[in-house]
Amino acid sequence: MTIKQTTYYLMAATIIVLCFWVKPAQAQYTSVNKKALKWYKQAGQAYKLEDNTMALRLVSQAIKKDPSFVEAWLLKADMLTTTGDNEEAIKCYHHALSIDSTFFPPAWYFMGTLLLDMGHYARAAAAFQEFLSLDGTSETLKAKAKHQLQWAETGK
Repeated sequence: MTIKQTTYYLMAATIIVLCFWVKPAQAQYTSVNKKALKWYKQAGQAYKLEDNTMALRLVSQAIKKDPSFVEAWLLKADMLTTTGDNEEAIKCYHHALSIDSTFFPPAWYFMGTLLLDMGHYARAAAAFQEFLSLDGTSETLKAKAKHQLQWAETGK
């Protein structure tokens, strides 16, 4: 398994845990819109079943209903990464982070990894630096981010 594949696997696993295995009460979501929550949950189920087309359609409906729904933006970013649409995934991560930059700190790491893979070194470095500045992140992921930051800054 390549480093790129491992990173994408880590990203997918983290988002799935965040969105679907940790079952927060409705009030703990960033949206209170019942339709947006319904579409989001259905999107998660479709994604688990690897029906990416349906999952993307449903999560897009959730976002349309509530454009400030951070979890939906993060889920869409993960889906797009899985399907290889990294440019759109970066836009989704950026949008989620513009709503709440500290809601899910690993989003900075994931966005940085995609930017680095696409050769956007300065933007990747900025994302990794932001990730490293936040509290409550795992030491393992911080170590990876430091390595990725060095690569973005020096090419080594």
